Amino acid sequence: MLRFIPRAALPALVLTSVLAGSMEHTAPPSAPNAAYDRISHLAGTWKGTSGPMPVEVVWTPISGGTAMMEELRFPQMPAHNMVTVFYRVGSSLMLTHYCAENNQPRMKASSFKGSSDGAGTLSFDFVDVTNAAGPDATYMHHASYEFAGPDKYTTRWTARTGKKDGEPIVITLERAS
Repeated sequence: MLRFIPRAALPALVLTSVLAGSMEHTAPPSAPNAAYDRISHLAGTWKGTSGPMPVEVVWTPISGGTAMMEELRFPQMPAHNMVTVFYRVGSSLMLTHYCAENNQPRMKASSFKGSSDGAGTLSFDFVDVTNAAGPDATYMHHASYEFAGPDKYTTRWTARTGKKDGEPIVITLERAS
C-alpha cells in the first residue's frame, strides 16, 4: 500500500502519525469524592413539589461522567426552568447554577454526611456569581440536599438580595424513573 505514496511524502506521514499518537489525551483519574458519587446516583427523573407547585427534575451524567446536570422544570412556569451543573475540582465538589434570575452563582460543597442506606446531607456555600445585575441583585447563595434514602430527597435553595437572605425555596422529590 505504501508504494502509492510518493517517497517525498513519507517523512511528513511518519511525523503526522507520531504527533497524533503523542496528542492522545486521557484525563487523570479523579480523586474519590463521596459527595460527587452521591450526586451521580441521582441520575434519572424525579417528581415532586415546591410548595403547592408541581416540579420535575431530570439528572443526567454529562461530559463523560465528569459532571452531573440537574434540570429543574416547573411545568406551570416553563420560563423559570433552570439548570445546575455539579463537577469536581480537585477533591472539591462545585456547582454552577444557571438561574432564572439571569445570573450564574457558583458554590462549593461545604459538608457531606452520608450513610450506606443512601441517607445524608450535602451543603453548598457561595463562592461567586457572574452576570449579577448589581450589588443588590438577587442570586442563590446557599443550597442543601437532604437525602431520605436512595429514592427521596429534599433540596433547599436560599437566595440573597443585597446582604439579606430570603426564606429557603424547598423542593421535595421522589424518584420517578
